[in-house]
Amino acid sequence: LRQRVFRTNRQKQLQRLNLSGNILSKKTLKILSLFDSLEVLILMGCQINSDGIIELLSSINNCTLRTSPLKELYLASNVIGDIGILTLAQSIKDQSLHLLKVLNLESNVISLEAFRVFVEEGLEHSHRIQYVQVSDDGAITSNQQYAWSEIEQKMEHILLLNQAGRFTLFVDGNFNLDG
Repeated sequence: LRQRVFRTNRQKQLQRLNLSGNILSKKTLKILSLFDSLEVLILMGCQINSDGIIELLSSINNCTLRTSPLKELYLASNVIGDIGILTLAQSIKDQSLHLLKVLNLESNVISLEAFRVFVEEGLEHSHRIQYVQVSDDGAITSNQQYAWSEIEQKMEHILLLNQAGRFTLFVDGNFNLDG
């Protein structure tokens, strides 16, 4: 019995990985493709740049022939920049991260235009993402700050729709749709 329990525990696949605070190279990010059961990936403060995010997303997408089980991705305090967030938006649009619900991008310098594209070209196409944390580190002027806030409100609206269940219609049993 003891041997059977040991085997069962040993075969359990890694679902959560936290490498925060470690400097990750492209080669290290490529190795993440070996962990094809990851649901939570925490890479905060790992000095991941735009090339690194491209490699990371490629690794996540190539982990197996099936789609990624990743539900939470934490990339705060890195340097992914505009190219990184645009790549992330494309992955979301392509449904490569179709189970993703939580995304933390706080403390990554992102321009106003890249943030707009991320919301309009990425999040608009997601029906699962319920929480996104970003900061306006890239916004400098008051006009940019105002525009950032408007885009952020649009993002919050999309996330709220996802939390409520997008395009759900509730009809009272006494209501006649034929009108």
